[in-house]
Amino acid sequence: VFRLVYCQDNEIERLLKGQNCDWIIAPLPGKFSDSPAVVVADDLKVFSDDLRDAIANDRARFIHLSQSAENLSDPAHVVPVFRFLAGPVRIETLCRMIAAAFENLAMSQRQARLESELKRAKSEIHRLNEIGIALSTERDRESLLDLILQKSREITNSDAGSLYLVEQDDQGGRWLRFKFAQNDSMNV
Repeated sequence: VFRLVYCQDNEIERLLKGQNCDWIIAPLPGKFSDSPAVVVADDLKVFSDDLRDAIANDRARFIHLSQSAENLSDPAHVVPVFRFLAGPVRIETLCRMIAAAFENLAMSQRQARLESELKRAKSEIHRLNEIGIALSTERDRESLLDLILQKSREITNSDAGSLYLVEQDDQGGRWLRFKFAQNDSMNV
């Protein structure tokens, strides 16, 4: 995955390229890709609906450079800015802010992944509880086995599944017996 730094100012772009960072430095794009990006600009006119969408979906962060600290708080109500930097900014400070912005993006994406995994785990626990309740209340063995197969497929996100039972004869011989099959793609 490429980490992109988009610069509005050619001088900032030139200075960043001389810093030997692992980012790809580029001029502002017309449209943002899915690669993590940091936009460095001193003019809020660069702020577009596409940039707002990229920030909202944790694909980009915006660093606003300003010559003075007087007007820094004004755009905060309109533009989601990751960091404001005022006055003459040292390139080392800007590099640290860009690194922090990429770290923030990575943490936000990780948080979204973890929240998704937590939601999935809660759903699986709920499904397992349903099976447990059915085990204790269902008296019809065929319905219970069908429910177990159905819930097992839901938990594993399987399109199809089969249930085999181990059966034993009077002499102690054991074998697997095909009992149920379910398939959402094919009529079996």
